[in-house]
Amino acid sequence: MTPKPEQTTAAGKPGAISCHTCGAQVAVVRSVRLRQCVSWRPDPNVIDDQNHRAHLQYARNMQFRRAFICQACYAVLASNGYGVGAVRTTTGETKEYNLSGESRGDKAAVYDYAKWLRYQKRTAGKMGLGFDG
Repeated sequence: MTPKPEQTTAAGKPGAISCHTCGAQVAVVRSVRLRQCVSWRPDPNVIDDQNHRAHLQYARNMQFRRAFICQACYAVLASNGYGVGAVRTTTGETKEYNLSGESRGDKAAVYDYAKWLRYQKRTAGKMGLGFDG
């Protein structure tokens, strides 16, 4: 979930961006291609697994999507050759994510609040939505 522009950090500073993976409010994020690691086991009772609803949902979830993550989460995910790592959320839950190869090796762009806000406005405009930022 992306914060509204008027949201502030815990310290009361305007311009915080929510990290997609851990949920922390930060001033600088990395723009990455990311997917959450999910498991799927085929149902032995279903003959055609390719058209099974669970398989279709699994296939959708396994696509890499753009996300904005904090530097701490980026360091965890980019620290190995596979880009896979476990991230603890602000609620204490642990989730596993996979960072795309094109985002590893310090290749991910760095966004501050102003650059992130311009991206949000541009994306909203492409979709025909208004963004009051």
